[in-house]
Amino acid sequence: MKTRLGFVSNSSSQSFIVRDMSLNELVDKMLKILQDEWHNSKEIKKWKSRLKNKPPNVGIRFPSCNYDTYIFDIDGALHVDTCNNHLWNTEIEYYNSIDESKMHKIMKNKLFFDLEKKTVHSNEKYFRGWENWENRYSCPKCNKEMYHYYLNEFGKKMCPECGKIFSRAKLFEEKK
Repeated sequence: MKTRLGFVSNSSSQSFIVRDMSLNELVDKMLKILQDEWHNSKEIKKWKSRLKNKPPNVGIRFPSCNYDTYIFDIDGALHVDTCNNHLWNTEIEYYNSIDESKMHKIMKNKLFFDLEKKTVHSNEKYFRGWENWENRYSCPKCNKEMYHYYLNEFGKKMCPECGKIFSRAKLFEEKK
């Protein structure tokens, strides 16, 4: 049974800690659950094969239902911030649920290897125009509309969709 401690919001996010398992083992189990639920084995196999390219001392990020999944190791305890719309507890025994706001503070300065995009970036979404939804931007490479960007491992701004690095002078062009 899942137990959520602390503040419970109406969101679909979930945070917990897993012990007695390696990062790769946990990611493998979580991707198997996604594969069983999504029936998209080709894409998930790609993500699994990219695990060997993960640089040391960074976490893992991959898409999940409503909310991306971020996993990182602190002293042998795997901290997971994910979506609660998957049946994670069918394959994974976790010990603690963590308050969402506490997890976000812990994760703030962490870097993650993105299995989907093959890039390393922060989990922090740096918002541009959040207060005004009309204020969207587009990436010159992939042409996707967005309102936030990530920072890569060198602190450079990058498109959350395609991973394009932006110079300071040319962050995002406003969509007309």
